[in-house]
Amino acid sequence: METLAYSPLVSHILKYTSTTVGRDKIYRAVQYWSRFYAWYLLRKGKTPDVIAPWAALKSHLALSRKLMRVGKNVEHLKAASLLIQEAGKTDPILRALGIGRQLGYAGYLTYDVANWAHGSKFVTLKNNKEISKIAARFWFTGLSCNIAAGLYKIYVNRQQQQAIASRAHTDEKNVQTKKLEKDLWAAQKQLLQDCLDICNPGTSIGLFNFDDGFIGLAGLGSSFLGIASQWKKTAPA
Repeated sequence: METLAYSPLVSHILKYTSTTVGRDKIYRAVQYWSRFYAWYLLRKGKTPDVIAPWAALKSHLALSRKLMRVGKNVEHLKAASLLIQEAGKTDPILRALGIGRQLGYAGYLTYDVANWAHGSKFVTLKNNKEISKIAARFWFTGLSCNIAAGLYKIYVNRQQQQAIASRAHTDEKNVQTKKLEKDLWAAQKQLLQDCLDICNPGTSIGLFNFDDGFIGLAGLGSSFLGIASQWKKTAPA
């Protein structure tokens, strides 16, 4: 018991799961795994009673996560307004894409509240399918802006690395190079995560044609990347 009480790993796990973001990433991973596994069982010709628990788990987790996101649209609207006021202070391309991303997410989360209300049977919306499609369009827009921003960051980063490489070797150069390498890795990781995420809304609005198996695996991969990032943030100093 003493080993358990003072275990750094246990302390880290507790710190991770005490955060709303940390728990949501875990729920999201289980949700997308359930989506993939329900599709897999269907492809294998399993009976409905075998598939039903996984389909239900996917639906209930999706609905619960929608409830936990109620109000986050205001956060994104505030972030967009702050970016609008930063004219001349930041890169204009990143600023414009950042505004597009925040407004896209704000719209997505606003319509997602209606989806939650309908899914929880709090209200009955006859046009819920159209509302879901509008939400997916906003989500797709936000992710598209973030993907474009990621590609731009990678391009600028490589241009900066080339410029530094031509300089004489100094301690300052080493520090700048390491920082750029760290920034490049973060941008590439976020780009991968966004590319995996966009499969879902892209299919919902008809731009892609991925099945539930692919979307489930893509979402699971994105969730693992999110878990890794949050795990690092909650690591002891």
